Amino acid sequence: NMFIIKTNIKKIKTITFIFFICSIISAYSQGSDIKLKEVQVSEKALPEINILGENYSYRHRDVLIKKLLRLPFWSEDFVLKIDLSYFNGEVKNDFLLIEGETIVKIDSEVLTSKHKYKSMKRIKELIPKIKEVSIGKNDQIHIIIKTHL
Repeated sequence: NMFIIKTNIKKIKTITFIFFICSIISAYSQGSDIKLKEVQVSEKALPEINILGENYSYRHRDVLIKKLLRLPFWSEDFVLKIDLSYFNGEVKNDFLLIEGETIVKIDSEVLTSKHKYKSMKRIKELIPKIKEVSIGKNDQIHIIIKTHL
């Protein structure tokens, strides 16, 4: 019986010691100041793209721009297929098909076959600057990328 009491006293002393150490640690960790800086969010949650006058949120806009600038959009054989189901979850198997020579403008510059945005380095520099992308049609398809509004 005496052995059980000594063991219980040892357990109580150990638990008390651990509690005491934890109290000291928590006392020192409290009271540290957390300074928060005000952050302004200037970007929208999802990038937008304007297709034939309608604005859409398009998660894969940057992938589309990378693909577009690497393809020969100036050629009559140019084909770019955009899956519109990304725009509206209810639309299935609906695509915008861009075929033939397409005018691509970045700000006021009309891109030619010798444009400067063929390399991934240039494209990666361009993408964070993009403010607006629109796809329209007059006599031919035109894609306008604006880096400032």
